[in-house]
Amino acid sequence: MNNIQYRKFEDIHQDSWSENIILSSRDIEVRWVDINFDRGEKVKIHEKNNFMELHFQFNGISRTFFDNREIILSPNSQTIFHVMDFSGEHRLYKDNLNPFSFLEIKMRQDAVKRLFPKGMWNELGSIQDILLGKVACISPIRPISPQMLSVIFDMCHNPFMGVLKKAYLEAKIVELFLLQTKSHCPIQNIDLKREEQDKIIAAREYLDRNYQRKIRIVDLAMIVGTNQQTLKKGFKEMFHTTIFSYYNGLRMEKAKYLLMDSGKSISEVSDEIGYTNPQHFTVAFKKKFGLLPKNFK
Repeated sequence: MNNIQYRKFEDIHQDSWSENIILSSRDIEVRWVDINFDRGEKVKIHEKNNFMELHFQFNGISRTFFDNREIILSPNSQTIFHVMDFSGEHRLYKDNLNPFSFLEIKMRQDAVKRLFPKGMWNELGSIQDILLGKVACISPIRPISPQMLSVIFDMCHNPFMGVLKKAYLEAKIVELFLLQTKSHCPIQNIDLKREEQDKIIAAREYLDRNYQRKIRIVDLAMIVGTNQQTLKKGFKEMFHTTIFSYYNGLRMEKAKYLLMDSGKSISEVSDEIGYTNPQHFTVAFKKKFGLLPKNFK
């Protein structure tokens, strides 16, 4: 994708940013970008190409302005863009001492059609509007789930070269896309009032952002403004899993990612995801993955 200049980093001093090109082919580019700066940065956008982007923002806050619209991305957020002949501006802000960092996966239309057949889009409901160019960005913005983190880790540490590397990464791109669309797909055919559905969706989003804390169902119900029975029944009906299974799955996926990538000890990982007893964590981890935490280090 040699002529795509979606983010013009030449506008930022060269010493303040770095990128890791994970894949660069005729119709797909995958790269991780870190940017260091003291104050906010402005990056001009001018893009005439037509492509879809899976975007994962890990650190920092960005505000994108174009066509009298504004899209705000906060730390640990993800969305899907459809970019078609537009100009605008990114405003980048750091929220801590870490670099402003994100992963972007850009695909030309040939790659989109090859990786995501038409039949797949037909099953995604309103999500297909992003492909048809009816919307520029899927909203609302959703958090990056531990499952997504695990796939991104695999992409950054892929064990292959050449044709096998490209095939492996393309398979992971499809997996990431499905995880993203799953987090955005509307809930259909649910025997609940819209108001109750919104509360249950809010409960899931709270779990997505706070799974490292100890969360009781009674407290979760109070936070979103419903009762335990409605929350438990509605959550199972809408998301086809129990609150505990969903919550525990988030913690275990995050733990697996930390064990593989952070260099932290089992005790430190246990503490970071909210377990006070490392032995209890080890039992839960083995139940989830069939392996002990030490096997992932």
